[in-house]
Amino acid sequence: WTLAADRLCARAAAVLRDRSSEVWPDFQRPAAGAPPSTPSELAGCFDLTPLVRTALPRLSVWLERPDDNQLAGLRLLIQDCLAVAPDGGRRMIDILFAHVADAERMLRVVTRTSRLADREVTLSHSDMGVFVERLLASVQARVQGVAALRSALTADAMQAVVDQVGWCAGVLAEMDISLQIRPDSSWGKTARMARVQVSGQLSGLMKSTAAAVHAALPMKRRPIAGRMTRMSPWLEAPADGEPIEAAAALLTAVAALRGAAVTFGCEADRAALKTEMTDYLSAWANEALDGVADGEVDNPDQALRLIGIAARFLTLIEALEAARAVRRRAATAETARLPQGA
Repeated sequence: WTLAADRLCARAAAVLRDRSSEVWPDFQRPAAGAPPSTPSELAGCFDLTPLVRTALPRLSVWLERPDDNQLAGLRLLIQDCLAVAPDGGRRMIDILFAHVADAERMLRVVTRTSRLADREVTLSHSDMGVFVERLLASVQARVQGVAALRSALTADAMQAVVDQVGWCAGVLAEMDISLQIRPDSSWGKTARMARVQVSGQLSGLMKSTAAAVHAALPMKRRPIAGRMTRMSPWLEAPADGEPIEAAAALLTAVAALRGAAVTFGCEADRAALKTEMTDYLSAWANEALDGVADGEVDNPDQALRLIGIAARFLTLIEALEAARAVRRRAATAETARLPQGA
């Protein structure tokens, strides 16, 4: 079957070269900087079919920690591809890219295609440099997308922010490991600018999170004696609606960005925000529970619903011990309100 498949692919390559207008009548040349997508490019991929079949079983090894013999196999494969066509090596890596879920992991293969491919000055002047440029262009596009998504404080938008930032963090972290990039080069400047932009977006996201939590569970001045007042939980605040869901979405995103925050140098700010929110939510819930226990609350059911929201927020930021403490006190308050014998 492999011989028959190779013959079919060779025939397909010939048809694409000789009668491309019939096979691909609505062909449109891709935009500048986009991956190649032409009849001749597809024909070149068909030419590599026998080599691709031998390469795919070894791809998982090249993605991890290949030994010298396995590295030699990869480099011989690229030489064989170059013998088929001048850009055969680049086509082979393009094909292998399609079989890897995490694009940044292919940097390990790209930088192992020759002895000096892990150096930017060498890689940037070879056909393989296009893969680094594509990844950096995708990072820039995703950074711009994060800025647009931040304005929509919904669960779906925040999940998209987490996914995009996580992808960018994975690519930039892999570049730090796999490539020797000069800070003053175009690749180095692009990577540094992306880090700065994402770091700024994450800082803004954290500020929005603190503001959203304060809006969802606000404090209000309450008179205590004469003209003296103090800030205390506003227990008449709505227990559902957009402010609650926006705060929940932001807190979920902040918790999920823990790994990416390390890459972008924001983990200290993220940890500080978690501590601040844990203290605020715990104090808010405990003071509200004190009011319920002392009989100072006009609507205990509404207050307990808000206290449950505070416990939910604590869970979202992974302050699990504080959340359990609030829930235990809330359960005790609920039990105390039940009629005797109920």
